[in-house]
Amino acid sequence: MSSLYELTGARLALQQTLEDNGYDELTIIDTLTGNDTEIEAKIQDYGFLIKNRNAFAESIDAEITKLTARRDAEIARVKAIESNLLKSMIACDFKKIECASFTISVKRNPPKVIIDDEKQIPEGYWKLPSPPPMTINKSMISTAINSGLEVAGCRLESSRRLEIK
Repeated sequence: MSSLYELTGARLALQQTLEDNGYDELTIIDTLTGNDTEIEAKIQDYGFLIKNRNAFAESIDAEITKLTARRDAEIARVKAIESNLLKSMIACDFKKIECASFTISVKRNPPKVIIDDEKQIPEGYWKLPSPPPMTINKSMISTAINSGLEVAGCRLESSRRLEIK
């Protein structure tokens, strides 16, 4: 069986030969249509391949989601264990426990600011947000070009895509 590249090349060569020999458009279409069985089968094979690879990629995404949930649950368990350990060490007035593999100690965090009421904070303690960077409004440009206006530095371009349903 030939590759899609070879089949495409052979079909284009046949079309060019028919056109060069002066055949009318209907004859060319009939000839090419009768010769499409192998290339259509190859295209269907590509379709199945694409669907299978997409399904495989989706299964990877599902596995990532499951593993992320497992990781998050494990992190939550560790935080709960750490919290219980800290409470116990504080209650028992242990500052440090050493063993051959590691040391566990209770440390004091630096103080943090707690805001009870934002409305009471003087203006000098507020910082102004930086302005957001300007962005291009492509929708507005598209509308302008479609209505016949020229927008410097811009153009509309159409492309094609493959759709497998």
